[in-house]
Amino acid sequence: MEKHTIQIGGKDYNLPPWNAGQFRRLVDPILEETKAVLGRLDEIKGAGEADAQLMLDLTLAKRQIDVKHTELILAALQNQYPHLTLEEVETLTPNRITQLFNEILTITTAGTNEPGEGVPPRKRKP
Repeated sequence: MEKHTIQIGGKDYNLPPWNAGQFRRLVDPILEETKAVLGRLDEIKGAGEADAQLMLDLTLAKRQIDVKHTELILAALQNQYPHLTLEEVETLTPNRITQLFNEILTITTAGTNEPGEGVPPRKRKP
């Protein structure tokens, strides 16, 4: 089974899933916010040309989502590494932060990288 890890400041960290409370209180609202921004973008595409102010508003909304992704990555990592700081996570690029958010989302929903003992390998029948 593949382990999902990230390197921050030269140190390797396993990517832990969000716990149920974090998912409900923190992740669900950002998913709803992202859905709303994507809906606005679809409306703009359907209407044709967008004005500069509307595009700037969408860009700023995307940046706010990026900031929340960073905070959510830190929340997940602090489940296993309480010493890790926001400043350390912010050394990653915005693109890498978005990738990590999506990876932790997948880890959480799939149940991989769970803390504790791994699943023992299956024995083959002779």
